[in-house]
Amino acid sequence: MKVCVLTPSYPKNSDDTRVAFVQTYVEKLVPDNDITVITSSAPRGSKRFEVRNGVKIYRFDYFWPRRLQNLTHTKSSGMLESYKQSLLAKIQVPSFLVSFFLRSFKHCKECDVIDAEWLLSGLIALPFKWFYNKPIYCIERDGAIRGFPKWLSRFILRRMDLVNAWGPWEKNKILEIEVNTKITNIKPIVDFDKTKNIENLEELKHELLIKNEKVISFIGRLSDMKDPLTFIRCIPFIVGKKSKIKFLVVGDGHLMKDVQEEIRKLKIEIYVVVMGERKDIGRILACTDIFVATGKISHCYSASILEAMYKKVPCIITKAGFDEEGYKDKEDVYFVENNPKSLAEGILDLLKDKKLMKKLSENGPRYLRDNEFEHETIVKKTNEVYKKLARL
Repeated sequence: MKVCVLTPSYPKNSDDTRVAFVQTYVEKLVPDNDITVITSSAPRGSKRFEVRNGVKIYRFDYFWPRRLQNLTHTKSSGMLESYKQSLLAKIQVPSFLVSFFLRSFKHCKECDVIDAEWLLSGLIALPFKWFYNKPIYCIERDGAIRGFPKWLSRFILRRMDLVNAWGPWEKNKILEIEVNTKITNIKPIVDFDKTKNIENLEELKHELLIKNEKVISFIGRLSDMKDPLTFIRCIPFIVGKKSKIKFLVVGDGHLMKDVQEEIRKLKIEIYVVVMGERKDIGRILACTDIFVATGKISHCYSASILEAMYKKVPCIITKAGFDEEGYKDKEDVYFVENNPKSLAEGILDLLKDKKLMKKLSENGPRYLRDNEFEHETIVKKTNEVYKKLARL
């Protein structure tokens, strides 16, 4: 199949962690398909065209000079957050849409199927559906649903040939907007291979001064969506009752300064290591006793949660959206309310309950297997969707 993947952003190189799941997804599809990606350029460090692991990547500039591009490849959670935080980003929206369309024109016209990542890409793809009868398979990961006005989301959803709502939050929100949307549920591809490398583990422990401490890790973007400040604010409740404990904050984002300032304000510097963006997630998870995911918006099927489950690290998740439909309370993950005190109590309770810790640890890989997160299953289902849509 000749597939044109439209995505607002894409990792600028193989080591870039931003939306790395899109890169993993398309690379896994390459053996069975001819994949072309149309995406935006980064302000710095990305080529206008490259072939990476069999994927042809074409990038478009949408503002000049390129270094001032401020919608994608920023430290925010994504385009929606960039748009909200920056006047310059708002100004760039029209040129972004036009540039995205023009760069897509040739490749969408020649493809068998358009794979639109997020509703924004679905909007860009619509003219090719109307004029060239190209089927559109849209994967919505919640960003557009949260940011678009309902009338625009409804307009796009009605015209997609098939929408992949991979989590319960996305499915429920889509059906609230447009009940006639044709929906499938194919899980996201997560690059579990990157977590397997735990070389020089003792070196990392030495770097972090980990001896006999229990390690609690937050891994994710330091953004409002991920709510890292709730994680930081739970720490004083814990260290007053348990001294041999260390907290790792792994990630980068526009809240980095807020996180560092909150740590100083609470005087908990000796307990916390802010590591920034890291590539050695496998080593970090191998040192971790409990993984924590905070957030006020659904984070069901977040890559960092699934990576922790794959590595048999017990997960505590703050309740948000429809997450409890995706995980079974106290069987797959441990749910708590999204506030510092409840999170602290949950961490302390879990540290005391060795049987539950063991159960959550063992259930992680089983959960991934039972819920069809294996790459082979996802690729097979996606290929079936492509073939079915191409015959429309």
